[in-house]
Amino acid sequence: MKRSLLGLVLFAAGTAFAQCEAPAPVSKLLAGPAFGRKVVESQADVDARAAAFRDARAQYPDNYFILRRELQVSYFNQPEERLRVAREWHAGHPGSPMFELLEAFALEGRDTPQAIRRLEALEAGHPEMERVPLELGSLFGSGRFKDKTRAAKELTAYWKLCPESIDGAFLSHVSDNGSPEQVARAAVIVRKRLEAAAGDPVPDQWEDLWRLEFKAHPLAEHAAVRKQIAADLSRFEKSPRRYEVEWEVFLRNGYESMGDQAAVERMSDEIVEQHPESAEARRTVEERWRNQNAPGPATDPTEAEARARASLAANREWHKRWPEDADILHTIFNDLARLPETTPEQFAAAVDEFQAAYRKKADFFTTPPIEFRIAQGYIKYKIRLDQVPALVETGYQDGVRRNAMNLNDDRNDDTARGMFHNSLDSMRINSTGILLDYYILARQPERVKQAMARVDSVDTSKPFARAGMAALRAKAAEAEARKADALLLYRSAIDARQGTFTPPNAKDELADGMARMWKDLGGTAEGFALLSAKPKPTEATDNRWERPPESAARIRASRPERQDLEAGQPGGEDPAGEYLGLLVRPLQSRAPRVSKALRQAEGPPGCHRPQLQRG
Repeated sequence: MKRSLLGLVLFAAGTAFAQCEAPAPVSKLLAGPAFGRKVVESQADVDARAAAFRDARAQYPDNYFILRRELQVSYFNQPEERLRVAREWHAGHPGSPMFELLEAFALEGRDTPQAIRRLEALEAGHPEMERVPLELGSLFGSGRFKDKTRAAKELTAYWKLCPESIDGAFLSHVSDNGSPEQVARAAVIVRKRLEAAAGDPVPDQWEDLWRLEFKAHPLAEHAAVRKQIAADLSRFEKSPRRYEVEWEVFLRNGYESMGDQAAVERMSDEIVEQHPESAEARRTVEERWRNQNAPGPATDPTEAEARARASLAANREWHKRWPEDADILHTIFNDLARLPETTPEQFAAAVDEFQAAYRKKADFFTTPPIEFRIAQGYIKYKIRLDQVPALVETGYQDGVRRNAMNLNDDRNDDTARGMFHNSLDSMRINSTGILLDYYILARQPERVKQAMARVDSVDTSKPFARAGMAALRAKAAEAEARKADALLLYRSAIDARQGTFTPPNAKDELADGMARMWKDLGGTAEGFALLSAKPKPTEATDNRWERPPESAARIRASRPERQDLEAGQPGGEDPAGEYLGLLVRPLQSRAPRVSKALRQAEGPPGCHRPQLQRG
């Protein structure tokens, strides 16, 4: 009877309040793929994850770590539904501080000030709850509510409750917001615990440790840190799991951390040779090829075509090894669209094969949306034109939904929100440009005004948007058969571009449009040369003490870091910085660590990232 009562007390204590770390069985359970999040999910994926969480809750009733992960992952892009579920759980457990904590978490991003107030009330009323200061610390660690003093205070409060914690969220908090002394202390504690731990090492924890150790030591002492990591890896090389692909990737990451490139290449060779059909082998092969064959943007049409042919040949070989990989098929149809010898039938077949694989396993998305690229190809080859408007609308609405999650998250500061607004404006310009190309080809001038209404709200104070809108006005004039207007507007759009413009794939659509209008109006080559000439900067000559005004081109050339943001045009680069630069590439292959983070619902780089509750 006493043992039963003691078990009941311990169970109540474990469920009434959170813990320093997830219990080992729970941590192991949540590490499984069933509890992660894919980049693109089908309804079957959603249903399977829901079933996995139901089973987990049945096995571990009212476990904080399971419940929080379910709120975080299952409702990652559904903040209203996340809050509804949290409130429903709380209603079933009135007065429970743990469920109050879960409801406060569900408010983060939707009404963060209220979440902070409720967390602070919990901290005052239940100072024994370890997860409360950790939750507060994450909110004060970044974004709109960033407060280094408060973040450090909450870090200290958690550490008093959990002095030997190796919790993943806590270690991330220390690394991002801890003082040098706190980082150094954490590194010592984590190493002591990990070296004493029984069983297989947890790769995430060791990678957290190595990151802390590099940060805890000045640059002059990094050689000693690398020596210690080498000793760790030497032990891990003897693990019974040594030849599992996941373990080989862990070892490779470790060698990469310590800067041993020879060992990195050795592990990459091993992955490719011993696990040739794995996704990691494909990523390794592709990354090596791109490092050797993509030195920079192509500025010459002949060079661009040569690169596309080389890429096409490589991806066709990879397709034989990985026939159902949608990323490879995506690259194939993009490469085909860049080559002049590609036939409409070849392009259509490549798109069909890609879409079949993508529907089966959609493990990436791109910015601009994939549908935009397919629609542009159909316009180029004058095939399946009836599908173009629907493709553009599907891609646009999907992009808007993805962007809305970031725009509506009140943790993002003004800089981040501006970035996402730029992304939305870029997508509006891009989609409208494709539609105008279609209306020109389909001779549907009556639909131009409706298409242009989509960009009415675009903020033209940004150079990329100003240039993009100038290009759209030129296309709109051409679609409405106002050729003289279109000619001058194309010229104006070219002038509106900032910096040393390098057209994508060495093809300048605006220059082509201007040439097309000039030819339709009966202009000669001699006149077109005059029209195309760039005006020379005016120099002051009336006073030898006056410095000639510096040309805008020279000013822009002195700021090359801005050129990628200022060269926007329909079909051009998205201006939204690092986050969109990651998304424009298929995440699963181009950035596997980012893809992993997204699957676990940490959120994209460049915006607030809720911390994972790792055991």
